[in-house]
Amino acid sequence: MTGQRQSPGGGEQSQFVVDGERFTVRRRPGLLAVYDIEWLSGPSPAYGFSVAAYEGGVAGTGSPELDDLDMEEAIREFLSDVGHRSAGQGDS
Repeated sequence: MTGQRQSPGGGEQSQFVVDGERFTVRRRPGLLAVYDIEWLSGPSPAYGFSVAAYEGGVAGTGSPELDDLDMEEAIREFLSDVGHRSAGQGDS
């Protein structure tokens, strides 16, 4: 993660670089743990996805918050789902 600041809509906003790809993560204002993730270096503008923590908490912690490691994991899963190959992967 490279930084955190308030977004124009009032939610928190953070920058992540995961496997060489850049993302902006915005917390939706008024919602406890819903995040919109925009793939800044992706194939088209505003391409991304959303994630949310469930009421029981993340990984049994009782906290509905997603931390940096949770975000990185969600982003890596997204990249895998869209067929992204990290810089360290070779073609088979």
